[in-house]
Amino acid sequence: METLIIEQLVKNSDYFKKVIPFLKDEYFKEPSLKVIFNTILLYSGEYNKCPSVREIEIIVQNRKNIPENIYNGIRDVLEQIRNSNETPDTGWLIEQTEKHCQFTALYNLIYDSVGIIEGTDKKGRMVDVLPDLFKNALSISFDSSIGEDYYEDAAIRWDYLHQKGQRTTSGIPALDKALNGGWKNKTFNIFIAPPGVGKTMALVNNAAACLLEGKNVLYVSGEIEQSVVNQRIDANVLDMSIFEVQNLQKQNFLQALNFRKKSNKDFGKLITKEFPTSSANANHIRNLINEVIIKKNFRPDILFLDYLNIFNSVRANKNSNMFERVKNASEEFRALASEFQIPIISATQTNRSGVGNSNIRQDSVAESFGVIATADWVGAIIQTDELNKLDQMIIKQLKSRYDDLTKMEKIIVMVDKTKQKIYNLDKNDTDYIKKMKPEAQKELHQVFTKLDDETKKAEKLLSNNNNDMLGLDNDYVNDDVDLNIADIM
Repeated sequence: METLIIEQLVKNSDYFKKVIPFLKDEYFKEPSLKVIFNTILLYSGEYNKCPSVREIEIIVQNRKNIPENIYNGIRDVLEQIRNSNETPDTGWLIEQTEKHCQFTALYNLIYDSVGIIEGTDKKGRMVDVLPDLFKNALSISFDSSIGEDYYEDAAIRWDYLHQKGQRTTSGIPALDKALNGGWKNKTFNIFIAPPGVGKTMALVNNAAACLLEGKNVLYVSGEIEQSVVNQRIDANVLDMSIFEVQNLQKQNFLQALNFRKKSNKDFGKLITKEFPTSSANANHIRNLINEVIIKKNFRPDILFLDYLNIFNSVRANKNSNMFERVKNASEEFRALASEFQIPIISATQTNRSGVGNSNIRQDSVAESFGVIATADWVGAIIQTDELNKLDQMIIKQLKSRYDDLTKMEKIIVMVDKTKQKIYNLDKNDTDYIKKMKPEAQKELHQVFTKLDDETKKAEKLLSNNNNDMLGLDNDYVNDDVDLNIADIM
């Protein structure tokens, strides 16, 4: 294979242009081939093309420090190239060359790792560099993409955007509609809520919905024990309360889970991993993903991080404050989503202003506004005392790169915390509301009246030029209520 690579570099200009940026002399074992490759590399760097066989011969002849045995090997290889009539398919050849480089890089690293472990490495490398070295060896790629041409790649773009499976459900049909079909790959999405309102429930409900749609789900917890997370997903998937799941006999539990899996047309795979609080960062998650790919042949379709504020930043140090740590972590996790081409869903807490507030805003996020700036989507989970009595929550979109968030700014959902479920309540489906008891209708109406009153109050304050003092912004005063109970009663 090594000789074929050298031969085609000389004879196939298309192949040469596509692979020369990625080749290294360490991918060639034979000394004679190393010399020829380095000659080609130096020549191409100066003249922007591959030298001919005759030019290589002249350059080698002018070098006085080449041992005779290596010189004879070079001469034999050049003669073989001169007499060869092979014309392999360029696409196939590029693919095989990439595989050869990947294998050789890994082989060389395994060989070198012995010296690194024993402390005899010629480069003085320490054991702690091995994970990064293996990562680099496994990630060798001949990807030469320089971007997407707007006009020439229009057909490719259309196919990509309309390809089935490009969207992943949020677990809430109304929210999927607001997201134009669900979470997009390579995005970082955040739920924001006060403590105890339902951040983990939103993630658990989403994870269960993805599992039932046949997706591979990776759920990473930095706070809740992994078995407890799975028990909550059990309750959602089995449509039982957590208490009922807890009290099932082992045999009955396994039978119920097996029946649910068999009765579902598509049932995905879920791996849950727990890290000690504030100990894990994006590099730990990256290593985890690579590990489950290698060990379990499991490539996640979606990743849940529960929750953002208790993960660390790769760039954190003893001088980093909370704002920097959370902002940097957000950026690193978004880069991770792009690297593995999956959506990442996480959550963060509100600051004090968000506790008990029926109108959470962007500046309600705790510790770092950088989360808002980095995330592709941010949604606030709102549950007042009135909504809690009705087993309802409002998901208010605070930021969206999916669509105009004002089209569906507030989404009303039903919740069953005992089953860790969030149900859809479409604003056009008023049958449920009409069937509610009069006192429940009245309470729900009061929720939206309160929202209207707060909006009007904000407008009045803004008109008095009190914006700076009160910290109000236009997002606050434009909060229109999606569902007016008075219109349907």
